[in-house]
Amino acid sequence: MNGSTFVYRIQNDFENYTMIVKKNYKTGKGGDSIEKKSERTLLKSEWNNFQSQIHKSCFWTFPVRNLKEGGFDGSIWTLEANSPNSDNCTGRKFHAVVRWSPKKETEFYKLCNLLIEFDNEK
Repeated sequence: MNGSTFVYRIQNDFENYTMIVKKNYKTGKGGDSIEKKSERTLLKSEWNNFQSQIHKSCFWTFPVRNLKEGGFDGSIWTLEANSPNSDNCTGRKFHAVVRWSPKKETEFYKLCNLLIEFDNEK
């Protein structure tokens, strides 16, 4: 849907793992939209799987933007991470990566798609 926004958030609050999903669907009629919000407990195995993928992909070293990407049609994907501890490689506690219509074979796509797979209300 043109202009629709989906936000997937996972968090660890003292080993209580949660996924919050917000979806805003543009209806195409004026400025109307439909908004849905859901929340569920994330399994520890899902959390560990995502953390493992973050580490294996070297997410913290991804460039913020890929200037070779872009276009008129497609979607913009943003993945942000916040950690109480600095990353070993970069020293960062926060990192954001933005891609335009990422290719399925990229590590960035795989990370984002993992969050989509966690969503029970696809």
